[in-house]
Amino acid sequence: MRDLVRRSRKAHGRKRLSVGVLVAFAVSSSCGGGLAVDAGAVAACTPPAAPTGGGPCTSWEVAGTDVVVSPPPPPKYGIVLATPVASTCGVIAAWYTVARGGTVSYSTRSIAFDGTLQSDVFAHPALSVEEIGSENMTLAVNSDGSIGALLVDTAGCRFVPLDANGAERGDVVGYAYYGCRKFAASADGFSLFVQSAQTGAMADLVGLDARGMRRTSATLYGRAGHQVWDRLVFDDGSFLLHSLLLDPITYRRSHWVQHFDTAGAALSSDFELKGVDASVLFLAPSATGALAAWSSLANSLVPLDRDGRTTGPIQMVPTKERVYEMSLVAVPNGDVLLVWQESDITRHSDFFVQAFAPNGQPRGAATLLKQQMPNLGYFGAVVESSGDRALVVFTATGEGGGARATPLRCVR
Repeated sequence: MRDLVRRSRKAHGRKRLSVGVLVAFAVSSSCGGGLAVDAGAVAACTPPAAPTGGGPCTSWEVAGTDVVVSPPPPPKYGIVLATPVASTCGVIAAWYTVARGGTVSYSTRSIAFDGTLQSDVFAHPALSVEEIGSENMTLAVNSDGSIGALLVDTAGCRFVPLDANGAERGDVVGYAYYGCRKFAASADGFSLFVQSAQTGAMADLVGLDARGMRRTSATLYGRAGHQVWDRLVFDDGSFLLHSLLLDPITYRRSHWVQHFDTAGAALSSDFELKGVDASVLFLAPSATGALAAWSSLANSLVPLDRDGRTTGPIQMVPTKERVYEMSLVAVPNGDVLLVWQESDITRHSDFFVQAFAPNGQPRGAATLLKQQMPNLGYFGAVVESSGDRALVVFTATGEGGGARATPLRCVR
């Protein structure tokens, strides 16, 4: 079913309603919406703990048994996890299921950092689409604590405001554009990229208010041939833009980063990240700027300043098997949590987490969360504002599958 999901993503960009135009319009009124699906006893909202001021974590350990966030989907369905986010009630997990027949359905749920379920599953039937295309779901939390979800699928591009438990709390806003991307928080609102109609532009940056209504727009320019891959948003709203350049002769990909302010004005020139021998790169903010991570023969990390300049050597941490997927997560004290999946030739997976300092050096040994899982899917993690706890959310297929969460405890 992972192959089904990947095939659906290859259709990305096929159905554009317009280029360089983002027109917002309310497509439904759903204040307090989302259908609560009873999944057993749930607890009241438990706000995350305040920062404790403790030292860095040398490692992370499992702090409780796995909790079932969502049971396995029916046969011939795939389940894809959106990156979880912290809310004033803990963590919001979001996912969508993809049926082989074509239906895409979205769900959300709130979980405390100790793994306690804080809400039922919120199904969002009004958001479902009947055709597989290039579906994607991204969550973001702005400086006011408002939560927004961006859906990109065959219905186009839609913004959904959510409350602290994952229920819809306002109008769903649709945009007259297909292929919105890189949705993120921006001060008291949100922002995203759309394809620009301007010659030589990499993208248009569109600013949204907390309700998803457009309020600003700017065009981002870069070197010829650069393609936007990702961006990392800092606490002040500025961001590192990560772009790729493909050599037409060697077909080698080079990775570049550049610092922009919240309005899309360049704050630095672009810098090539030398020595990156992988096609995929991950970024997370750190106490000294950012960390970039990738994996080929080993997990590799390199520290950057906020402008994207390399500030130290590449740190290489050997792995036993090939790394299949990874995620890089910020820790409140400026460290970074690395989560990754190693797979052997039988496609069984080992699942790890490890603490890293801002310079890319490991704080301690990696923690093995799962061993020889035959069906591990997508995953993400969130670290509590206290820095003491974290929650890893992952999906799996088959027996023991669905969406699950594992609570972690910082070891100092």
